[in-house]
Amino acid sequence: MNDLSSLIESDAAYLLPQYKRQWRNLTLSTHPINIHQARVAVEKAYDFLGYSKPLLLFFPSPFAAVPTLVDLSVSGQFGGQLDDLREFTTGNPFPSKNTK
Repeated sequence: MNDLSSLIESDAAYLLPQYKRQWRNLTLSTHPINIHQARVAVEKAYDFLGYSKPLLLFFPSPFAAVPTLVDLSVSGQFGGQLDDLREFTTGNPFPSKNTK
């Protein structure tokens, strides 16, 4: 093994715990996301891959999404509710039955 590869390996070994800590902190974060940035990033990715833009629903928590997901699954594989949801979520990043 030459000196350069051993130097790279020692630097990587030194930085690995720091990277692990940073990623763990990101994945366990409870801070709200930037909805606009998330929407733009997903839409750009779909556009790059040549797919049509997906319907994106944002909720303040996973638990808050449950009623909407249950409604969608019970409505017969999305039925006519998908179009209702598209209209309903326009301008409202946190859909709720009470705001309809």
